[in-house]
This record gives sequence, structure tokens and C-alpha cells, in this order.
Amino acid sequence: MWLLFAVIMAGSGAASLWVYACRGRLRFASVREYVRKGWPPFALPNCILYACTPEWARGPVVDLRHFPQLEPLCAAWPSIRDEALALAHAGVFEATRDPGSPAWFDLGFRTLQRRGWSKFYLRWYGTTQPSAARLCPRTLALLAATPGVNGALFTRLPAG
Repeated sequence: MWLLFAVIMAGSGAASLWVYACRGRLRFASVREYVRKGWPPFALPNCILYACTPEWARGPVVDLRHFPQLEPLCAAWPSIRDEALALAHAGVFEATRDPGSPAWFDLGFRTLQRRGWSKFYLRWYGTTQPSAARLCPRTLALLAATPGVNGALFTRLPAG
């Protein structure tokens, strides 16, 4: 039991060091910043995921040739954009940042919301949001016809 614990701790330490010192082009300014923002307890599972990720999927942007089923979505971008802009003009994105809104309880996005990032869920693992069905019927029809899309949402980032 102690041996397994020691192996896991050593692996976690090595993975944390590798993520801090070697991974990517940008570096954390200090060890303190890494501990605060880099989530070192997750370094070992992340390194396992890095090792298991195919070469073609390791960059910041994945080539769409690997996902031919997405071509209809790409071709329909003007329609998708129009529905997203209609949401923005109707103030839907701001409504999700209201503490009284059900969207406020999405803890994963709460930190991002404080920085001005807002979102509007369309579909999540087979569940379509009623507001999305009402406000974005064309985008939802495209998503329903696209195999392999488990989640979809519109997001809005602040300027700058």
C-alpha cells in the first residue's frame, strides 16, 4: 500500500515539474503562480492524457479534416451567426450573468463570468434547453443532424 502511494506521489511530483518547466511555449512567471493557476494535483492525469492524445490533436487548433461530419455546420455559419447575434441583441447573454438566473448556478463558468465571459447553452448530452429550442431552431436542427456533437453553446467574450 505504501509503495503504491509512494509511486503515485513520485509520479505526481515528476508530472508537476514537467508541466511547470517543459510543457508548451509559455511559462508560469513563478512557482507560486503555477500552484495558484496550474492546478498541480491534476498534473499526473493531465500528463497521461497528453501521452494518449493523437499527434494530430495536440495543437491549439485541430484541423477540421479530422471531423468531416462538421462540414454542414461550417457551411451554415451565417445562419448560426445570425441566431447568436439575435441572442446578443435580445440581452440573453447578460441574463445568464444575473445571480437570480438558473444559469448562475453553473459553477464551472462562475470564475469566467466574473471576467465578462457569458454563455447560452443549446444542447448538452441529449438535453436541449427549452429557451434554445425557442430562440435557435435552425442551429438546433443542424446540431441534431450532426453525429458526435454532445454539447453546444454560444459564448460571448469581452473585448480585449
